[in-house]
Amino acid sequence: MFKISFYLIEKKPLRQADLACRLCQQIYQKHRIWILCADQQNSEKFDLQLWNSAPEQFIPHGIDQQFAPICISTQLPNPAFDVCMNFSGSPLNVTELSHTALHIIEIIGDNEQDKQSARENYKYYRELGYTPTVHKL
Repeated sequence: MFKISFYLIEKKPLRQADLACRLCQQIYQKHRIWILCADQQNSEKFDLQLWNSAPEQFIPHGIDQQFAPICISTQLPNPAFDVCMNFSGSPLNVTELSHTALHIIEIIGDNEQDKQSARENYKYYRELGYTPTVHKL
């Protein structure tokens, strides 16, 4: 079964990448995280962001390193990962995934373009019968 969470940044001056790094810090010791990016350039930005997010605490990760606790990729998540942060710009086509369980996390920035994209993704997941959870920050 899939769990889908939307994190909506409303009031805090927080960037999506910063929130993703904070979430990675909190959950990577218990869950394997796949960060799905739209392109290689965004993958490299996330890689750098994770290197710099907590200099005193290394967060094990790598681009297309499927054996790392956190894998940054432009490909659909490997079934060995149980959390996917979706930064691809479109909803995950869950019918193409071979996961038995996956927590999909969508982080929405505080701008109209991100919110419109999130509305479309939310609608897509609802049409498939899922009820996403929304966390307002």
